[in-house]
Amino acid sequence: MSLHHVVFGTYFRRNVIPLQYRRELYNYMAGIAKNIRCEIWEAGGISDHVHILLRLHQDVALSFAVARIKQSSSRWMGENPHFPKWEKWAGEYYAGSFSYKDIDTARHYVTTQDEHHLGRDFMSELQNLIEKSGLTWYPDPELDPDNTDPMK
Repeated sequence: MSLHHVVFGTYFRRNVIPLQYRRELYNYMAGIAKNIRCEIWEAGGISDHVHILLRLHQDVALSFAVARIKQSSSRWMGENPHFPKWEKWAGEYYAGSFSYKDIDTARHYVTTQDEHHLGRDFMSELQNLIEKSGLTWYPDPELDPDNTDPMK
């Protein structure tokens, strides 16, 4: 079993996840994960993105798990009247692994997203996560429609 912090945003960062229905969404995602022998230990986010702490089963590829969670939740949200402005998730996602010893810190980070985003938008947060992981930041026009040129 491996642990991953996964983040994905709404299409064009639209604010389409109402506060009062976020827990319902996270519970649905947890059910999807369970169906593929994985487990969401924690979920959080704001109106334009979701963070999940995913415990991945040894026989399940991370890309498969994230795709299944995104596809199934997107279909469900599209059919659910609690998400009337829903379109779809952006195509990309961030995933970083972390250690069991860091679980409390990761849980706190994920569950305090409302507080965390008082001073930082989603794109700044995502860029920071990617750069802290030692990766290169390439903007995605579905996530950041104002910055479509990766060479800027």
